[in-house]
Amino acid sequence: MTENEYYNEIEQLLRNYLPAGPSEDLRERVLSSAHSQSEPHPRRRRQVWSFRAAAAAVLLVAVVLRFIPIALILATAGKGN
Repeated sequence: MTENEYYNEIEQLLRNYLPAGPSEDLRERVLSSAHSQSEPHPRRRRQVWSFRAAAAAVLLVAVVLRFIPIALILATAGKGN
């Protein structure tokens, strides 16, 4: 038996079997739960708010650190004379 014949035989055997899909009950449950959830899960909302709070804190720190050297230069500019 050649390699090509071997693969053809395997393909012929596999054609006799259909892949099993999910049951109709499972499909209905998944689709109904997907349609019934209009708002995200509460844990997901908390994650979004915590991300927003962290982003705001990072921006605030960046702005403050950006202006500290300028404030120090202005405060010490008149003291050298």
